[in-house]
Amino acid sequence: MTTAQGQVCGGATQFNITAGKPNAALLTGDLGVFAEDEWKVSSNFTLDLGVRIESQSAIPDHFDPAPRVGFAWAVGQKAKKPPIVTLRAGAGIFYDRFVSTNILTAIRQNGVTESSYYVANPDFYPTIPTTASLSVAPPTIYQISPRLRSEYEIDEGISIDRDLWNKGSVSFNYMMAQGEHQFDSINTNAPLPGTYVPATATTAASGTYPLGTTQAIYQFQSGGTLRKERFFVRVNANPTKKLFLFAFYTIRKQDQDTAGATSFPSNSYYIHQDYGTSPYPHERLYLGTYYQLPFGINVSAFLSSTASTPFNITTGTDLNGDTIYNDRPAFATNPTSSSILYNTKYGDFDANPQPGEKIIPINYGKGPAFAELDFSLGKAFKFGPRDPVPAPPPGAPAPKGPLPKPDPRYSLTFGLDAQNVFNEVNAGPPVGVLTSPQFGHSISLNSPYGGSSSANRVIMLRTFFNF
Repeated sequence: MTTAQGQVCGGATQFNITAGKPNAALLTGDLGVFAEDEWKVSSNFTLDLGVRIESQSAIPDHFDPAPRVGFAWAVGQKAKKPPIVTLRAGAGIFYDRFVSTNILTAIRQNGVTESSYYVANPDFYPTIPTTASLSVAPPTIYQISPRLRSEYEIDEGISIDRDLWNKGSVSFNYMMAQGEHQFDSINTNAPLPGTYVPATATTAASGTYPLGTTQAIYQFQSGGTLRKERFFVRVNANPTKKLFLFAFYTIRKQDQDTAGATSFPSNSYYIHQDYGTSPYPHERLYLGTYYQLPFGINVSAFLSSTASTPFNITTGTDLNGDTIYNDRPAFATNPTSSSILYNTKYGDFDANPQPGEKIIPINYGKGPAFAELDFSLGKAFKFGPRDPVPAPPPGAPAPKGPLPKPDPRYSLTFGLDAQNVFNEVNAGPPVGVLTSPQFGHSISLNSPYGGSSSANRVIMLRTFFNF
């Protein structure tokens, strides 16, 4: 039995190199036909029915029908009485396209146009080998599955909206989606389960391969599933002409067994082994305000906050010979002399799972939460001639009262923007590879909304001239 604390040093566990002709041509197209009709069943109830039919070339699936239905009911609305609430609901099927970059990958890396080679536990560093020296092994190739289908979601939602006495509105929303045929990638020539034994200092790797060779064949497939539920509340308020407030809170539960077309499962023969929580925060909160100060000075503030973000914990090794380094450890409940144990703040793990030990769920780790306050201040100076007031069109009734003057032709705006006003340190997702000496530590900043990833607090001065 080996005990490790994450301070494992040494060389790379995998080396890959791709060479050949990178140029490739692709001609593909999408077709979508949509029809919709709306019926006003009564003065306060409308019904919408629609259907969309999609098709895409360059993949086996060419017919994707997507019906949709929805309604809106203004409860209690009468001729001179606004509705108590407005109830909306709908359901439909929504497809995603298989992007051209994945098709190009299958064209390029077919083993002829370009060749990719993977070497486990390379010992030739710092000398980089050539593809000619590696060509004794069959190259890794990419394919598109002949059974690939366009991924889709069956979405259902309901909302209740309420006007706040002409000073704002509040909206409650619930949405549910079931995703089928979600895109993923599989090594179709991975060793059969239970047959692969990783190489050691005295033995070579072993395994039974379906095609009789060790060649890795990566195939784009559509065998994933997804389920998500989301509830959110939105509030907008204009208590005065100069003050605007808004709030948005959402809670989401999302489970899936694929992270997209280029993601691989940890078990090529049982993708559902990776079904579990997604790597997204379960809760988010946004608060904002805008206020116009005297002398035309505008000030705004925006607070964003998210709960902790799940992240995946992996062994840093290839335990099943599929050439993908995303295997997860097991809970160390039945260690033996061949176990590799890690004692971490997330639990005790066995990086060489033994019989009877349960593999940890995907995205088992919990990363840091996020909170940031942004602030903005601005003032616009308008000057220059004013354009003449346009004459009303012929036959239009004469306006009542004086017309508002057009704005001057030029404006010069000065402003200040501050991101993360309180200099809160928002750490990025921790390193999840057990063999890394930085396991469990965040080595980057979290910047989910496009801010700077290299600075914690950023203050910018800006000026605009419009003409």
